[in-house]
Amino acid sequence: RLLGWFMNLPFTDGRFPPGFRRTMAELDSRLDEMCIGLGVVTTSTQRFYPKDRIGDGIEDHVDGQPLRISIGNIDAVPYAEWTDGTRPIQLFSRWYGFSLTFPGPEIFGH
Repeated sequence: RLLGWFMNLPFTDGRFPPGFRRTMAELDSRLDEMCIGLGVVTTSTQRFYPKDRIGDGIEDHVDGQPLRISIGNIDAVPYAEWTDGTRPIQLFSRWYGFSLTFPGPEIFGH
């Protein structure tokens, strides 16, 4: 019953609610606006990892450090971790939200 209520909320069906788009700045069209993924933020880098490119996990280098992007075992939500076990600032979000918050971010694989 609760799930049925949740599925009727705005954004759960992949569309914006009426009038919402008028409140937004111009969107970055390099990815589909509703693309979901993990955004990693450091003092010098803002990079977005689309979930469909993460697969079973990927290795990357950010600010000269190795970074591992993995998928959570229980919730299937991606997360980033440095090799020392610490984690950078990260946001599991839609592309439009990340790119509006951090204009012109890098996209993994582009």
